[in-house]
Amino acid sequence: TALTPGPTITTSTLIVNPIGWHDIVSSDCSYTTGWSCDSSNYSQSVFIQILDASQNNRLVGKGYASNPREAAVGNACGGNSNRGFLISLDNSLQDGTPHSLYAYATNIPQGNQVLLSGTPKTVSCPILSCTNGIKDGSETGIDCGGTVCQKCGVGQGCLSIGDCINNQPCVNFVCSTQPTVTAVPAGETLTPWVQPAAPAD
Repeated sequence: TALTPGPTITTSTLIVNPIGWHDIVSSDCSYTTGWSCDSSNYSQSVFIQILDASQNNRLVGKGYASNPREAAVGNACGGNSNRGFLISLDNSLQDGTPHSLYAYATNIPQGNQVLLSGTPKTVSCPILSCTNGIKDGSETGIDCGGTVCQKCGVGQGCLSIGDCINNQPCVNFVCSTQPTVTAVPAGETLTPWVQPAAPAD
């Protein structure tokens, strides 16, 4: 008697996605941190990519989750605590506008991208010229004054009162403390102080 073939059995591999958390973006938007691991291979570092949804999902940072972290990360990652990441971010983010940053972990070994928990991080990054430690652009002092940066404190450069914090006076092109008001003796008048012309470059 001829045997009738049985049904074909198809086996499939269970895909286990990476886990992890997108922690923070630094206040100057120069780096971002978090952790990730993949139970498919706890000994292999997961590849992380940071995309900016505000720039049509532009890649603004990448690196591996291989930095030391706390014991809790090790407990979640098969005993391996070296699954943190600190990734430098592209300075295109430092333009004074909001950005939504998404952290993706690459699945081992399939290679598909998986969003980490805690993502996205929405941040408004300070303009690069306002955090670089030099006087440039429209600034009147170091990283202050002008049309873009924060106002300058006492002792910093200025061209007008509008460059100084709390409307402090701009005296001889330096933000100064409020002057002491002295009573004028009867019969005398004060000569108004006039800001001298700005020195030529």
